[in-house]
Amino acid sequence: MPRRTSIYPLLRNTAVFFCCAVSQLFAQAPFDAADFLENHCTSCNDDIDQKSGFDLTSAVWKPDNPANFSTWVKIHDRVASGEMPPRKKKRPDTADLEEFLGNISSNLTKHETATVTREGRATKRRLNRFEYENTLRDLLSLPYLDVKDFLPEDTEANGFNKTGEPLDVAHVQMARYLKAADYALRQAMIPQIVQPPKTVKRYPTWNQDAFVRNINQIPDRRRTFPMQGLELKPEFMGKGVRDLCQQDQKVKETGSIGILMSTYEPTEIRFGGFQAPVSGRYRLKISANSFWITYDFKTISEGRRPEPVTLYADIQGVDGVTLRPVKLPPDSVRGGFLTQASVLKVTSNGTTTSPVMRGARIMAILLEKPAPPPASVPAVEPDTRGVTTIRDQLAKHRTEESCNACHRNIDPPGFALENFDVMGAWRERYRSLGEGEPVLGVGHNAQAFSFRLGPVVDASGQMSGGPPFADVTQLRAHLVKDPALLVTNLVKQLAVFATGAPIGFSDRPAIRSIVDRSKPSGYGVRTLVHALV
Repeated sequence: MPRRTSIYPLLRNTAVFFCCAVSQLFAQAPFDAADFLENHCTSCNDDIDQKSGFDLTSAVWKPDNPANFSTWVKIHDRVASGEMPPRKKKRPDTADLEEFLGNISSNLTKHETATVTREGRATKRRLNRFEYENTLRDLLSLPYLDVKDFLPEDTEANGFNKTGEPLDVAHVQMARYLKAADYALRQAMIPQIVQPPKTVKRYPTWNQDAFVRNINQIPDRRRTFPMQGLELKPEFMGKGVRDLCQQDQKVKETGSIGILMSTYEPTEIRFGGFQAPVSGRYRLKISANSFWITYDFKTISEGRRPEPVTLYADIQGVDGVTLRPVKLPPDSVRGGFLTQASVLKVTSNGTTTSPVMRGARIMAILLEKPAPPPASVPAVEPDTRGVTTIRDQLAKHRTEESCNACHRNIDPPGFALENFDVMGAWRERYRSLGEGEPVLGVGHNAQAFSFRLGPVVDASGQMSGGPPFADVTQLRAHLVKDPALLVTNLVKQLAVFATGAPIGFSDRPAIRSIVDRSKPSGYGVRTLVHALV
């Protein structure tokens, strides 16, 4: 008979070697972490299964190395949040858990405090382009000086462009700074040399190329229209209105140019004939009136004031261009940071909404759980054939485990905002260019357009470890149940902006103290700022 062999001695030897390896790796640590990690973490995070992105069999305690320090902070935070070990695994005893977290926390804090005492908390940096411009304006008494465009764009870090790490100085930036300084000094000296007399000059629109060159433009919505008062003058099209302006004083005084303006296509008013002779303060007065023009571009009527304003507030009776506080009804979906049209717009790609971008913003800004950058491995694209909505596409995407690790957290809050389109307007259904009920209307560019109603928007979801929600109202109610978490992240953002340095592990007690002291006043922003300062 063939001789049978057993794998149990091999497994036993491997286990003995593994335990010895873990113990040796943490021998340098000032605390005993080997037993806890061996019992609760390394089965999922070894050199083969790195389910949390760690290989704890090769981890060492070297906090002088920034990457190693960051790894231990992640281990601390994931164990503290209950992410490690996973919920399906046996939870460690409370005493063991507190001892493990306390040891890591105290040693990380001790090391970082010593580093800050020795080297300082914030990295020395240069002024960013906006700070440099404001500084020159104050020094040279030139409140309208514009030099920031001389300088390269500043790199952002930790959400702002005024933190120390990316604001270094390269030879290209030094050359641009010198060029900007030279321009600023010239602008400061010119008024001291030449003092031109005060004059008043009028620039008729019929005499400006920027207005008259599009009179015969095709299509009509790109055209400008010669007018006298509120009377359309089609007979002047193509006849050289600039010559008429020079020949007839009445035409010069009463002539105007009509421009179709759009909320989607902003119009820049350019008077090309005006050039400031020297740097200084000029008073510019533009005479303009609103008017309405029919769809055939043949009849003009006087504009109405107050006119409806494009505010996606879905509130009746909000007319006119004046900014004012508006009381929201109790059942309004508006209110707060999440549903501001500006936020909803910048988290879209311009043509379609993106639950990924919106969800990632909520996780990073409100909950301080930014999505890590994708691993440097080739992307695995799922089979998305047959899907009809963005929800279906992302569901297919999450079938890949490497994608699901992040998308299971960032997709749900993004879905809650799907009732808001790319401009922040409320919608119940998607738009479709194929099948669906046709809809006719007038766009914000005053042009007729048509589209079809697509599938009904599904804004439901469930945050990781939280209750399910049906829409953004329920998501918001879930988020505000823990106001201290939201306030903590706000204080951190304020601290980064004020100090120009990221929040360190040793800063956490101070942040918690600020939040705790502001609780009796309802976490008011003024209280938070005073406590931070």
